[in-house]
Amino acid sequence: RQMCIRDRYQRRVHGNLLMVDDETFETANADSSHTYSVQANALRVGNYVMLKGHPCKVMEVHFFKVGKHGHAKASIVGIDIFTSKKYEDTVPSTHNIAVPFVTRKEYQLNDIASDGFMALLRDDGATKDDLRLGDSSEEVAIKEKLEEMVNEGKVVIVGVIEAMGTEKIVDYREF
Repeated sequence: RQMCIRDRYQRRVHGNLLMVDDETFETANADSSHTYSVQANALRVGNYVMLKGHPCKVMEVHFFKVGKHGHAKASIVGIDIFTSKKYEDTVPSTHNIAVPFVTRKEYQLNDIASDGFMALLRDDGATKDDLRLGDSSEEVAIKEKLEEMVNEGKVVIVGVIEAMGTEKIVDYREF
């Protein structure tokens, strides 16, 4: 017979039926909804992976034979998709490793404020005003080029990647 969930939490004490309060389950850490697991030996160059808590694009993967401790190892080298920093990790190839959900979206650029925030137009016609270009030399150069294109009256489409709740402009083009 199938037991309903509530029946699982009933306890018998001295022959009497005792109901245990409904259990509450805590959620996992905040990163869990932004990732899924993949076995390390399934990773390939170009895939995304979490290395030392950072979403990275895999640049190199090397697999080593079974060693003295009984596991084949996978050595993974990746570049952080937001900061371009290099991260490395070595894990048993049969163990699971976190992979971030990475999405790419395109928006039409309407305007750039002096503080770097952009007014973007979504597909549904709503505006998105929470994306800002940073202060790195690369992002300052992108900002200047985008401002120039907008001032010339060109329609600009920006490509944005999102992972782990963070967004970054990765490219742009004239429409």
